Amino acid sequence: DRLHRRLRRRAIERQLAESVTRLDEATSPGSSAAGAPSVGDMMPTASVHVTVRDLEVDVMQLGAMVETAIRRSLEALRKGDMDLARTVVADDRLLDEAELAIRNKCIGVIGEGALDVADTRGIGSILGVITELERMGDYGDGIAKIALMIGEQPPPEQLPGITAMGDWGVKMLQESLKSLSRRDVELAERVCRMDDEVDSLYDQSFRALLLMVIEDPATITRATWIVWAAHNLERFADRATNICEWAVFAESGQMLDIGASRS
Repeated sequence: DRLHRRLRRRAIERQLAESVTRLDEATSPGSSAAGAPSVGDMMPTASVHVTVRDLEVDVMQLGAMVETAIRRSLEALRKGDMDLARTVVADDRLLDEAELAIRNKCIGVIGEGALDVADTRGIGSILGVITELERMGDYGDGIAKIALMIGEQPPPEQLPGITAMGDWGVKMLQESLKSLSRRDVELAERVCRMDDEVDSLYDQSFRALLLMVIEDPATITRATWIVWAAHNLERFADRATNICEWAVFAESGQMLDIGASRS
């Protein structure tokens, strides 16, 4: 994920550079736009601030969609609710479309220009955060598909540990987005420390499921699927810590390792 973050940061820097180039070409002598009102005249900085904040509202709504997906997928897994699992899988397309819509809005704001340093950091962080949210939504989709593969069999006794992982992951998601909205570096750091609890629950669940298989080899298929669900939840929490790093970037302009995913 550290490599992925570097690549995402380079992609954002490239998008910004391309936007500046387009702006220079549009306003250079001989350009068809020469003599027309400048981009700065058309979109005052104050308006850009409002746009960036509006985009953050969109991000919070995307986060709510992700939270719904993970909660529903866990409920489907716990209850063997096939209809609910199918709903989560179907709704993943809506989540992807919402992420793409925000991305396109960000690129539009970059193209308009008139971005100050804080706005640039804000747009860059939003582009990073929605990438994380889209992947987190995929984990919900994955758990729902696992529920469909397990079917309506009674859930194993070890499932409460998985549920606890989901509760922690949702809490981390909520708080990481709050740290982004508030530009709260201290909150971001606290959220990252929550990941230790999720990792501990993952280890406990893995050992319990392994013991279940040893005691009853007939459970190996179901246990394997549940291990994958636990893995998805562990990665879900890691993505929340990545959001925290983008929150720090929005405030400081620096991509710092504050305890986010190293796996």
